Amino acid sequence: MTYKEHLLNTINLAYPVIIGQLGFIMMGVVDSLMVGSLGPAPLAAASLGNSLTIIVFIIGLGISFAVTPLVAISVGAKKYPECGIYFRQSLLINLTVGLILMTVTILGSELIIYFDQPIEVTMLAKSYTKILGLGALPLMLFQTYKQFIEGLSIMKPAMILAILANVVNAYINWLLIFGKLGFPALGLDGAGWATFSSRVFLAAGLMIYVMNKSSFKQYDVSFHFKNINFPVIKKILSLGLPSGFQYFFEVGAFSFAVIMI
Repeated sequence: MTYKEHLLNTINLAYPVIIGQLGFIMMGVVDSLMVGSLGPAPLAAASLGNSLTIIVFIIGLGISFAVTPLVAISVGAKKYPECGIYFRQSLLINLTVGLILMTVTILGSELIIYFDQPIEVTMLAKSYTKILGLGALPLMLFQTYKQFIEGLSIMKPAMILAILANVVNAYINWLLIFGKLGFPALGLDGAGWATFSSRVFLAAGLMIYVMNKSSFKQYDVSFHFKNINFPVIKKILSLGLPSGFQYFFEVGAFSFAVIMI
């Protein structure tokens, strides 16, 4: 292959991932834009809740990234049965991590009172953060399927779903923040439920796509587990945990700056 061909192949693999990551970030941005019209307290609470949630969630995202290179290596070596093993064990890991992250976020929201924020901001942020915490499980389920198919060099489905999820998020924001079409006006909590709904949409959409596409059948991409493969789990975690905590410290620095401001 020529350098030009290598470059084009890399770009074709990279741009859907870039757009997909931007789509994930844009959910918080859209929430802030739409919540801003409610006043300074809900906007401050949204910034606080999003910053705290991303600090926790980023550990799970880092762990989920580990399966992509492992699947890609197996594909390169033509060891296709290994791809299914990595998928099923990563599904087990990510669902467990999702439950842990959800619990940590919901319980951790009670600590917001110690951040010396105005009482109105504190109460709004606590409720909003709890709702965001519920999204950890569907987010980690989405990440399982996303990182698996990206290891097979299939990038566009996750990108398309990320774009659609932002549309879903904005629409449900409009319904629930402002109480449109007969729905109750929930304010900032409405934005939280919209974000949760968009993450459920992401997880369900990609899971349905992968489970119903015939080319993935050979990998047994379902919730069926033949056994728990501890050596594979150890291998995934040996890559994922350092990655997750690296992202935690990198992102945490910026998130704590937002909290301080």
